Amino acid sequence: MPDNLVRKWIKGLPDAEGRTIVSLLGRKHGRGGMSGFSFYSFYGEFDTESERRRRGSFQEFVDTSNKGSPIKVLQFPTYDFKPIPPETLDAVTAAILERLSAGETVILVDSGGETRTKAVCKHLGFIEDSATR
Repeated sequence: MPDNLVRKWIKGLPDAEGRTIVSLLGRKHGRGGMSGFSFYSFYGEFDTESERRRRGSFQEFVDTSNKGSPIKVLQFPTYDFKPIPPETLDAVTAAILERLSAGETVILVDSGGETRTKAVCKHLGFIEDSATR
């Protein structure tokens, strides 16, 4: 994924005071799988030292790409196509609820959005607004 496309996405996020990106990106196909960040020029929390290859972190990339109000990145690494462990699901939802109750804008991301993001939204009791699709 080219940096300019990710920067365009970051610049297109709602410009609000108090924004947090909650990332579920981790690994493809389980613990020994490829990093979900291997498609980007930045690394993720699950990445090994060799996978980081002197790249900046996701937070650093967001910071240098954003000229508006700060955006905090929280990472809860998961595995593609695998259920989110209950303790991770609880931690993600607690972090989201804390930020929403503080009036922040929360952006929840994973690589596809269908399995893991959907599970978190369901756990929170959120419903999909199909009109915006």
